[in-house]
Amino acid sequence: MKSPKTLKLSVAKRTPKKAPEWLKNMHKSLMKSVFLPASLNGTKVGTYKQNKAFSGISSELLTLASLVKSVDKDMDKIVFDLCRSFDSMSLEEILTAADILYMNDVLSPAYTRSMIIYFYEIIDSLQFSPSQIVRIVFLCQQSWPLASILMIELEGKMRECLSDFTINEVAQVCHLLFYGQYRFKSMALVDAVAKKLLHEFDALTPENLPMMMKAFRYSNYVKVSFYKELGDRIGSNEFLNKFSNAGQIMHFAFVFASVRVTHHKLFKHLLKTVQKLEKPPRIKDLSKLIWACGTLVTSDKEHLEMIELIVDTVRNKVTTEQVLRYPDNLMDFFVGLAYLDIYPVDLIKRFLREDSIQVLMGFDASRAKFLQLQFLDASLAIECPEYDTRLLSEIDADEALSYTLMDKTQIQQKILAHVFEAVGPPTRV
Repeated sequence: MKSPKTLKLSVAKRTPKKAPEWLKNMHKSLMKSVFLPASLNGTKVGTYKQNKAFSGISSELLTLASLVKSVDKDMDKIVFDLCRSFDSMSLEEILTAADILYMNDVLSPAYTRSMIIYFYEIIDSLQFSPSQIVRIVFLCQQSWPLASILMIELEGKMRECLSDFTINEVAQVCHLLFYGQYRFKSMALVDAVAKKLLHEFDALTPENLPMMMKAFRYSNYVKVSFYKELGDRIGSNEFLNKFSNAGQIMHFAFVFASVRVTHHKLFKHLLKTVQKLEKPPRIKDLSKLIWACGTLVTSDKEHLEMIELIVDTVRNKVTTEQVLRYPDNLMDFFVGLAYLDIYPVDLIKRFLREDSIQVLMGFDASRAKFLQLQFLDASLAIECPEYDTRLLSEIDADEALSYTLMDKTQIQQKILAHVFEAVGPPTRV
């Protein structure tokens, strides 16, 4: 394995683009518990807490790291010297150096990779505090998928000390892992996190819940009893009233639909809350909500009445220009309604014109809507005699079918590849 000493010197550069605002704010909150060497007074990070307990060598290096903006020509050497000094630095000092680089807008994948490999090699001898685990996960954002090897070990460490985490620290880990498109590998840890969430629900910052739920969904955590109890907690007027954004509310519905867990009380309150928002919801958010309702077939009378009100909102307040910003979400909207046997023909004719259909047909595989287009086309032909034209032309229908068949073949090939990997290829007798 390559050691930090053998890394190339050309290892650091300015961050190519600004990090999302929430990511920068999260780092600021994490740094509130971090002690920096007293020698950092007067630097960009001098307002943070200070500690004279740092060793002389690391204190000097950390000070240099804080000055990289004024010594650009020596930036690579500073990072290289930091990597070479890992054996003489504590866990906290190694993390703090990475934090200082981040605060100075320095992107150093080599430093992060070296840190990940170093921690991985000595993981059994390390003791992490909850805040240190959160900081490591934060800093790993530069190095997925390499960071996965360390994250698997950190899951075990996290489970060992989960009781020491606040629920909001756990939420930060969930948010960061989902942002990095990493799935929890330990279902035992996810289950323990789910139990902790229910036990400490009142201490959770409400805005953190959608990202925790996204992480559960992305990690394929499906435990009906958990979602039922969580739905009871979310479905209170007091909790949902803390949200003013339809995008946040939509996530609750979307996750429940994704794991196929119904919750009458929750969806009733979600639909009511969306109606009361002062800021008009985006068609993108309304579409996801309707898709969730349709997927779970929330078809009792009270739900359907509120869904019809949402359809009226789209009819009266949404413009064609707004729809064309999110044409793929428009398909979620119409397909969700079709699952509920609702076919707003006037809106379909108004929004699913030839130009918008061609946009949908032109999406790449990650956003493909061929199955939905085929479904809606066939449903309209069967359920709506008054819809006097086919949604898809013969050419478009053939193209959609060919892509659908190709997708099925690719799925079969992936399944066979996983089988062969597990048991070996078939042998001929």
